[in-house]
Amino acid sequence: MVLIELTFPGGRYHATPWGRHVNEGAIEWPPSPWRLLRALIAVYWRKRRDMDLGIVRTLVESLASEPPQYVLPDAVAAHTRHYMPLFKEKTTKVFDAFLHIEDRGVLQVCWPHTKLDDAKRQALDCLLTGVGYLGRAESWVEARLLPHDAPLPQFNAWFSDDPAAEPPDGFECERVLCPMTRDDYRAWRETAHAEEKTRKELERLEAKRKAAEKKAKDPAKEKLSQADIDKIVQALDALFPETLFDALHADTGTLQAQGWSAAAGSRRVAYFRLPIERPRTVFRTAHRVERKPTVVRFALAPDTVSADTRPRVEDTLYLGEQVRRALMSRSRKIAEECGDSRPQCAPAFSGKDTEGNPLDDDHAHAFYLPCDDDHDGRIDHILLFTREGFTRDDMRAMSGLKALWQYGARPGLLVVHLGEGKPEDFGGVKLRDGQSPYLAESRVWRSATPFVPTRHPKRNKRGEPKLDAEGNWIDSPEMQICVELERRGLPKPVLIEVHAPGGPTAWRHFATRRKNGGGARSQSGGIGFHIEFAEPVRGPIALGYGCHFGLGLFTPEPDRISNI
Repeated sequence: MVLIELTFPGGRYHATPWGRHVNEGAIEWPPSPWRLLRALIAVYWRKRRDMDLGIVRTLVESLASEPPQYVLPDAVAAHTRHYMPLFKEKTTKVFDAFLHIEDRGVLQVCWPHTKLDDAKRQALDCLLTGVGYLGRAESWVEARLLPHDAPLPQFNAWFSDDPAAEPPDGFECERVLCPMTRDDYRAWRETAHAEEKTRKELERLEAKRKAAEKKAKDPAKEKLSQADIDKIVQALDALFPETLFDALHADTGTLQAQGWSAAAGSRRVAYFRLPIERPRTVFRTAHRVERKPTVVRFALAPDTVSADTRPRVEDTLYLGEQVRRALMSRSRKIAEECGDSRPQCAPAFSGKDTEGNPLDDDHAHAFYLPCDDDHDGRIDHILLFTREGFTRDDMRAMSGLKALWQYGARPGLLVVHLGEGKPEDFGGVKLRDGQSPYLAESRVWRSATPFVPTRHPKRNKRGEPKLDAEGNWIDSPEMQICVELERRGLPKPVLIEVHAPGGPTAWRHFATRRKNGGGARSQSGGIGFHIEFAEPVRGPIALGYGCHFGLGLFTPEPDRISNI
């Protein structure tokens, strides 16, 4: 397998399909395999002439052995209209169509069955580092080769060799140029060269016979000379390059001048992909790239005025599970609306890929954090957080979350979407201003919900604590906290102390075992901690078993918050 990644630093992709005029506003999506291979060849001649041409040639032929598959990022079709100067103070109006790539999205190109030896992989890696743009010159790109043992991605654009194939419901068909294989090109060239040679010879012989008639000579005596044949062969050699690698060098202007309706050695391949989204509003600044929100906040309210039915803080775990279940259900409905034959829940909500396998990073998916911002013993907000950011479909699912039911036949809850952004957009203790203390920046943090260890502390055969080389109790709750903080990219604390609950609810009253689902968990109950860092760190901080559903949640000490 060969897998490469392309990112677009400018947030734009400009490429006009073969045979289309720029003012038609057509965009080649996905980028054609023909374009990709020509980009590699261009890098060799312009930047990497010190490489072995033979290796580059065999590399290109290997990549042409099969059409690639694609993972296309979210993109929105857009355009600008402006006047371009020509010469002598004249201008022409240009319709500049492009794709706006959402949030520095990554485009993956995969040749699933192609195998490259070390020399070819090294050559491909070197060529990819030299690719500066793809399509037009303003379509900046950064390219890199992924390891050969990288997991096979889930494609959302795939090819079909059947020219009459119809795309599945909800998908569009895009026909792009793809190179022939080396053997197919050799067979095609041999046949096309011979047929064209015969046709040219007949044309040349007919021209000579007509010239003879004008001179009152016998046209039947006219024959082609060896010079005529050599001239025809020389012209055809320029028209039909000897190898596929040579054919990929052909300039578009030259091909059009020669009368080609498609480049020599190319074929049309149908790709099925999701429709390109069209903008619902006018882009005021086309260069603007929106950030993916990593935080979404909701407020909870009882759906009855007779009593406060908001859940108690000890039911944090159950409410976090219920929010996840509701969003997963809405995510599947959105997949059905998009025509997905096998509707899958978004990985941000489920923590699993489209095949149902857990994500490589245990904490790359969403945290569902019920919060008691005013510390009155009842949950008043829901905080969703993922460091990977939420996609547009994720936001669609969350925008439709209007109510939640509760366990035990309790009255339902109304859910109000407050906003989305980054942790720094909401962090603070000014509750009336919509700030959340769980997203604040502080040096000292204490448990708001109990920390439940995921492993048992290790002991030796005598029942004594087993210590590491530094004298720390292996897998003690304190050590587990340090390990999880390191996995989150947070610094090692300078102090960890057991901490009693700050309110009337004891840690033992909290639900500490999920109703549904698993997860590693020790048999010990929940524990509260007081943590101090050398420098302020920003929340949210949730650690241990059930941390994705609100257990192990920390809140800053009120007098230690840095951004009040």
